[in-house]
Amino acid sequence: MNLNKKRITIIVIFILFVGYYFVSNIINAEHQGFAKFVRDNTPQKFKNILKETVFVIPNLKKKNSIIERDISQLKSKTFEQSLIINALQNKLDSSKLIFDEEILSEKKENYNLKKISLPYYDLKDPYKNKLQGYLSMINDELFIFFWSGKILKLNIQEINNSNILNFKEVLSNIDNFIKDHKLKWIGIKDALYHDQNIYLSYTKENKDNCYSIAILKSQISDNLNFEEFYSFEECVGKKKENDFSGKKYMGGYQAGGRLEVFKNNLILTIGDYNNWELPQNSQSKFGKIITIDLDNKNSKILSKGHRNPQGLLVFDENFIFSTEHGPSGGDEINLINTKDFGKELNFGWPISSYGNHYPDVSKNKKTKKFAPLHKSHSDYGFIEPVEVFTAKRLTELNVKTNSTSLLGLGISQIIKDYYIESGVFISSLRAKKILEYSFNIDNKKLEYKDQLQFNERIRDIDYDKKNDLYYIFFEDTPSLGILKKVKTN
Repeated sequence: MNLNKKRITIIVIFILFVGYYFVSNIINAEHQGFAKFVRDNTPQKFKNILKETVFVIPNLKKKNSIIERDISQLKSKTFEQSLIINALQNKLDSSKLIFDEEILSEKKENYNLKKISLPYYDLKDPYKNKLQGYLSMINDELFIFFWSGKILKLNIQEINNSNILNFKEVLSNIDNFIKDHKLKWIGIKDALYHDQNIYLSYTKENKDNCYSIAILKSQISDNLNFEEFYSFEECVGKKKENDFSGKKYMGGYQAGGRLEVFKNNLILTIGDYNNWELPQNSQSKFGKIITIDLDNKNSKILSKGHRNPQGLLVFDENFIFSTEHGPSGGDEINLINTKDFGKELNFGWPISSYGNHYPDVSKNKKTKKFAPLHKSHSDYGFIEPVEVFTAKRLTELNVKTNSTSLLGLGISQIIKDYYIESGVFISSLRAKKILEYSFNIDNKKLEYKDQLQFNERIRDIDYDKKNDLYYIFFEDTPSLGILKKVKTN
């Protein structure tokens, strides 16, 4: 009896399945032979009854699919319209002084801060209206490079003598290299001036949906003609559904891209793009800091075990600093001794980190195997950071956060601080601060000194030696900051 019941159940399920498939085809058929014939000759009243009763689920799925498509298209159009509105507003408001006051540091040091809104707008392509950018002092002019590829320049004499600035747009062929601006993380990643040439790192699409970092080069002129200076074939793209490392998609923001010059080499930082298997792989360029010979363009790995190295500073002939976007509570500053060039130094990611995985990272056996985030570097044969911004350290530095699971300074650039002996300034995105440290060369430690709080994310900072001041790229407005310490007798 039980056997007969099972057989009947199986037959009924089979009939329902076949009926579901067959009638679905009848309902939705367009040019499908017999199905079309049945569809055309079935009374409409009967088809409506089928749709609203027996086969309501496939019909609802089809309707939901259409609604979801329409919602997606509306969201896209709304987003485009918001970009256009913001661009038009920026055209009206840019190039004007929006802040000019003295501010106090944590240790009550006086600084004068000016902020002038930047004309980032692009009225032809709404997706090129990107707020992020970088600064570079070139002779007596300040160049501003937006992620979009828009380039501005400004005479520094005008910066210090006027409240309304005349930003001049610099012509270039950058659009030949940076094309798909709908991807928010696509664009220029740093700018460097050296020996009458401008070098730009940027996100390169090596092939369809597969990306890497490359470097462009142009001689300084009124019309910049960039050529590719350095690139590599390896690329990373969208991850498979069963990939173990965190998010399903590659982390396009984890790109690195900082540039520096040391002797006859360019130094380039390259992020891991959220691919855990690459930073410890010496055959891969991702998750590395590399050197590139300026003459023959040969590259070598300087260090590995990096997640997203955002800042780079050649402090002197002996030491190079890099800043690192870590996981939650894991931002850090690393120190490279130039005597160790050629040793392929290892800073541990993703095996060691003082931070913790973000909530959207899957916690499974493969995560524990490939990215255990041990709370020591040296115990596992890696180099310890010289500063790390754990939850405890952030509290000590009065860095507040709205989330216990998204801790971080959001560390960005590191640059020499000429206001104190052996000083460095460290800028931040999430914390919206500039931290001041002094580097003790004898014990190779960074000693915290002071900090300045701002109300905007700080992407970049550059020094004007002639006027003894710092230019800051604030990216929320976006605006150009001019920061100068007020000297007291």
